[in-house]
Amino acid sequence: MKKIILFLLFISNFLLANNIGKIVSFNGEATITREGESIQVDKNSIFQKNDTLNTKENTKLQILFLDNTIISVGQNSILKINDYLFEEKNTKAEFAMVKGIFRTITGKIGKIAPENFKLRTKSASIGIRGTQIVVALENNNEKIFCTEGQIEIKNNITKDSIIVNKGEFITFEEISNDKFRTKKIKKSDLKEINENLEIQENLPIDHISVNNNKENISTNTNIKNATTTENISTNTKNTTTSGNVSANNMSSENIINTENISSNEELLTNKAPNAIKDETPIVTIPSTNVSNTLTEDLDGLDNVANFSTKTPSLFFKINNSTANYIGNFPSELSSNNNLVNITGQTVAIPSDSRISMDIDFGKTANEISNGKINISDIGNGTNKILTFDGELNGKSATFSLNPTGTTQGSGGSGTLYGTTANYMQGNINLKSTDNVEISSDFSAKKQ
Repeated sequence: MKKIILFLLFISNFLLANNIGKIVSFNGEATITREGESIQVDKNSIFQKNDTLNTKENTKLQILFLDNTIISVGQNSILKINDYLFEEKNTKAEFAMVKGIFRTITGKIGKIAPENFKLRTKSASIGIRGTQIVVALENNNEKIFCTEGQIEIKNNITKDSIIVNKGEFITFEEISNDKFRTKKIKKSDLKEINENLEIQENLPIDHISVNNNKENISTNTNIKNATTTENISTNTKNTTTSGNVSANNMSSENIINTENISSNEELLTNKAPNAIKDETPIVTIPSTNVSNTLTEDLDGLDNVANFSTKTPSLFFKINNSTANYIGNFPSELSSNNNLVNITGQTVAIPSDSRISMDIDFGKTANEISNGKINISDIGNGTNKILTFDGELNGKSATFSLNPTGTTQGSGGSGTLYGTTANYMQGNINLKSTDNVEISSDFSAKKQ
């Protein structure tokens, strides 16, 4: 009996290790071709390397990959996963867009190793630099839009290349010798494409933001982390994995129902490589178990322009994403910005102290969680962590913060800025049980 259980665990883990992406939104009809077999797509479908996706008429779907890359696919489209690996020492992805309409929002691979993230069409290869890309391949014509970041497009025939910046696109005939020329994106250029990709009845939904001649398309670029209470069915050749297996209790002593092996919450957890630092939760797709963090990004916190426009209320209405924010405090001592340290002295806040929090824009209450202030030195060479949570007010783009656990104090408040809530500013007062107290303004950035 013990040998049978171990064998089943081995097979289950082997199959799960091949999983690289999952359906998070689906409407219509589609198939996955895997090792010569056709698999019908449903809301629980899992993707593996070398899969080919074919969508039918009036179909829209979204795929979320292990590194949080999102590919939205429209009707009558073919997508091939040529390569995908998300590991500590060898991270890469390559997707072939054969025909149809696609939108790609790059994830951690695009941040960590952008040179190893490739999109290919019949006529061009697309290199990315942390970006959003829309590709429309119809009637022997290719259109490639850059809606965020920057891309480099190389003609497969002439080997000419061109840089396409945010708000620009190129259009050309397939298998063409013509040189690429960029054009400015207008709202009308993306209207039909958006209609073919957005899935209103399913979440998450991603929207494109294009700024051109004061025309705006509302943005929802962050996709809600796809943790679900439903079991995920693993479509593999002649095998379906479902049921309840806990990764934390995979010993030979566990009893497993051989007719119903499932990927429960513990087994779903997939973390990225140790060398990659990121506080953002990673998509939960059954796979190998490695850890992940990404270096903090505080660029732009000194730019006043980033805090000039409040986040519009529409963002909060349509957004169903989660985000992590990290920020800092003014380093100059003042009546508004100070630290009462462990010895009772009022001093300047150490410059490497940080504030961080998670925001779930899709919730209706307790949207702010995992709030922490890490004071790097409280006067005796040690650090102190104070905790909080909070609430959002989407109508005014403001939030309130409240101490949690043993942390005391009056809490705080703040405002979100930018079209997609990329920045925040606020003030906070928190105090520990041993009377270490911080009272300060802060600025933070979405990671």
